This record gives sequence, structure tokens and C-alpha cells, in this order.
Amino acid sequence: MGFAESAVSPATGLPEFSTVPANSSVVLGESVQLPCAGDGNPAPLLTWWRQEDEMNRSRVETNGQVFVMLDSLLIVESSLRDEGFYYCNLSSPAGPPRLSPTIFLDVLSESFATHFLAEEGHFPGKRIL
Repeated sequence: MGFAESAVSPATGLPEFSTVPANSSVVLGESVQLPCAGDGNPAPLLTWWRQEDEMNRSRVETNGQVFVMLDSLLIVESSLRDEGFYYCNLSSPAGPPRLSPTIFLDVLSESFATHFLAEEGHFPGKRIL
């Protein structure tokens, strides 16, 4: 799971990111949580979007496998169709919407992930020196 912290400007009341998502990878069938949160007065509404291609995007909705939470997007039992570009949006009556950077979620096959992690010297719970 990747994320980056962002400066918060609560004095203005305008929506500001407190956490923005970052590119992430998940092994096929595993769960992944993409963080995104914001501050403002009133508290901003967080929505997630998936960029289908250069011209098309779709709003990500909770559906039993994907859960839009107050501060993140949770995908359980990831599938190849979950791979793609995502961004989050903060909206508030206090100001214009704010868009996070677009990130890429890479869904890795178990065999590829095992090979990649072994080359890097990582195994679940262990570091090979």
C-alpha cells in the first residue's frame, strides 16, 4: 500500500488533501487499500474514479468486492479487471473540487509476484540478505 502525505490548510475551509494515493501493486486474489483523505470545513466528500481511457472515466462504487471508505478505497480478492488508473476527488460547498494525482494499480499474478519478490530478496515476512 502506498501513500504520500500532503500539507493541510484547515484555516481556509477549502478542501485539501491530508493523504493522497500512490502507485500500488497487489497479488491477484489478495486485498489492497488505496488511501486518500482530506480536510476542510465543511468536511469534504471523497469519491473515487477510474480512468478507463483518455476520454472515459467511471465513478467507483461500493459493490461487495470494492468498498469506498471515508479515507480509502478497499479492493478485496483483487482480479485482473481491477488493474488500472485511479484517482480520488474531494468536493465541498466551500470551494472547487480537488483531484488527487492519478495512480496505477498493478495486479500481479502470484507466479510473477513470487519471482519478482525473490529477485528483490523479499519474501512474505522475510528479507533475504
